[in-house]
Amino acid sequence: MTKLVLACGQSNMRGGAGSTGGPAFSGMRNVTVWNNTNEGGANGTAFVSPPAATSPPWDVSGGNNLAAWFCHRLAFETGEPVKLILVCKGGLPISAWSPTTPGEQWSEIAAVCTAAAAGPADIFLWHQGEDDILAGTAEATYKAAFLALIAALVSAGYLKSDAQQIVGGLRYPGSDAFLQNLASENALIEYASDTPYADYDGTHFTGPGLYQFGYEGYWNAYSRLTGPKIIAGRLAMSPSPVLR
Repeated sequence: MTKLVLACGQSNMRGGAGSTGGPAFSGMRNVTVWNNTNEGGANGTAFVSPPAATSPPWDVSGGNNLAAWFCHRLAFETGEPVKLILVCKGGLPISAWSPTTPGEQWSEIAAVCTAAAAGPADIFLWHQGEDDILAGTAEATYKAAFLALIAALVSAGYLKSDAQQIVGGLRYPGSDAFLQNLASENALIEYASDTPYADYDGTHFTGPGLYQFGYEGYWNAYSRLTGPKIIAGRLAMSPSPVLR
């Protein structure tokens, strides 16, 4: 059975010029990606084999991508095909994802998911919050905004009501409390710690850091939600591309 992953957030979810390095997307197996343009633009036309960096849906500046490597790990562990829809844009607070305004990124999600017509996603990946920390957004405000986004995604048919949700840790001091508390208070949400993974400027992860964050950090958080896995794909594909 094919799994559908919807991944959203800011610049670390997008990747970028400073996050170069790590495995090439050609090392991914049993994964296809919707070819919309990030950060905004064409809504996409098809699920395609993961193209090289700079091609949609990846960031045009050529960085790596954590959601891609989570999907590769998911496909490897389960032996099932995985589809990825990636909708992200750097430098925006969570209000940009508001379904009630509607925010520009909510509108982008709606347009891309409608174009993909792939049904509700099984898994939601999220990496966002730097702008809210800098702006002093209250924890309660942030958590309410995230839960409103999830409810709207479910209501619109873009996300399953029982979809697992993984929120990734940020590098700003004190910011992880928002996300850790969000996870501890909601049974379908798990927090992926950013602690072991390399960054290049105190905020943005390197290419190898993004690879490891998706392949290890987000995957481990997902496993905590779903329980131990039987590795079904070991004979079909290499588990982990070699870092270069």
